[in-house]
This record gives sequence, structure tokens and C-alpha cells, in this order.
Amino acid sequence: MTFNHNFYKTFPFWCGLVILSNLLLMSDCPVFGAFWWYHVICTLIGFIMILYSFVASSSE
Repeated sequence: MTFNHNFYKTFPFWCGLVILSNLLLMSDCPVFGAFWWYHVICTLIGFIMILYSFVASSSE
């Protein structure tokens, strides 16, 4: 049951890491080079998810 208890804390962290790593992989692709706003939005979402996971884990 530890997984269910910590799921809401670890899930945003891993989602944020996946989003940020995908942006790093797509940065070399010329197709996504024009969608700079897409990179900005996804980067913000990734950082917010990682920050949320740290805040949730430190609140206990």
C-alpha cells in the first residue's frame, strides 16, 4: 500500500522528467524547431510537476 500512498507524490515527478527529456530529444528535430511556444509550455508544465512533487513530499 506504500505505492498508493506515495503515488501522488512520485507520479508528477516522473511525468515532469519524461516531458523535459522529450523536449531535449525533440530540440534537434527541425519540425519542432518552429514550435518554440510548445517547448515553453511543456517546460513549464514539467517544472511545475517536479516542484509539486517536492512540495507534496516535504509537506508531511
